[in-house]
Parts: sequence; structure tokens; C-alpha cells
Amino acid sequence: MIIRAAQFEDEEKISRLIAQFRVELKELKGIKTPANIEQAREEFKEYMEAKFPIFVAENSKMNC
Repeated sequence: MIIRAAQFEDEEKISRLIAQFRVELKELKGIKTPANIEQAREEFKEYMEAKFPIFVAENSKMNC
């Protein structure tokens, strides 16, 4: 497993995770809502532009 800093190229994958996280969080409060990918994209961009530390875990490409 490789852990690295997120890059703008990770926007699509991370935005889906952010959107699903927001859905799960609202469900804890009893609120049913669909995932809002566009809102999550904006949130990701704001985090990146503010230089918040965001990390990505990936499978390593080499088999051990």
C-alpha cells in the first residue's frame, strides 16, 4: 500500500468518496439524500486550494 498526497487529478475518485461520506453522515441524523457529486467536487477543490492535507491510499503496483 502506498500513501501519497492527493492531487487535482484525483478529483473524480475523491469527490465520489466525499459525496458518499456526506450521504452516510446525513443518514446518522435520519436524513435520506442522494449523493451530490457536483457539490463534492467543489468541496474537494476548496480543500486543495486551501492546501488542506488530503492523502490517498493506493495498492502498490508491485506484487510482494
